Amino acid sequence: MARQTLLRAPRALTLTAALATALWPLPVMEVFAGEGPVTPGPVFPPKITVDAGPIFVPRALGTVPDDELTPEAAQIVNSINVGRDYCGWLEKKEYVIDCLSDELNRAAEAIPQGSKYAPARAALKKASADLSRLAAANESATLRPGIAHTTRSGEERRSTRPLRAVETAKLDEVSAAAIGIIQETGTILLRSASNSDEAANFTAISAAVNSNTVLLRSL
Repeated sequence: MARQTLLRAPRALTLTAALATALWPLPVMEVFAGEGPVTPGPVFPPKITVDAGPIFVPRALGTVPDDELTPEAAQIVNSINVGRDYCGWLEKKEYVIDCLSDELNRAAEAIPQGSKYAPARAALKKASADLSRLAAANESATLRPGIAHTTRSGEERRSTRPLRAVETAKLDEVSAAAIGIIQETGTILLRSASNSDEAANFTAISAAVNSNTVLLRSL
């Protein structure tokens, strides 16, 4: 869930130019660009004095507040996030890639075929199949497939099928390939966003999918 970070500034806080730039959104700064010729010379950024009060750090680019999503899109995002966290709980990281395949398929299956989010269902199904094939092609000769069962903070979850482990020596290489699959899926979802009235919702789903790359980079 994206959150705004609220910081309290001391009274009469004077900001340096670098901090002023960081707090001033880039699109607004571009408005100051002049239309005529500019004579090179020093630029003196004005000092900004902030009275006591809250400073709102801008929301990260591309994130969408949960309350701006449709209930269906929020459920898809939540399902992807829960699946990612669950796969991160696995003690043996060799099973994570096939776990993500299983969880993305679980999220896809929860989307009705006739839904306006059918493109998201198709994208998640493709990512799941690609990750499954990747795990199968690099399957461990020593770690056997099995149902993953974890309990965390009172939450119990099982994989929907036996998960295959990737050969430990190949884990870095296979993880890099899995990241490519995840990023491709995120791009597909963004294309769906550009062609849909549900742009904000598809963008949020894409961001949730791309968050799996953080887990894969940690393997």
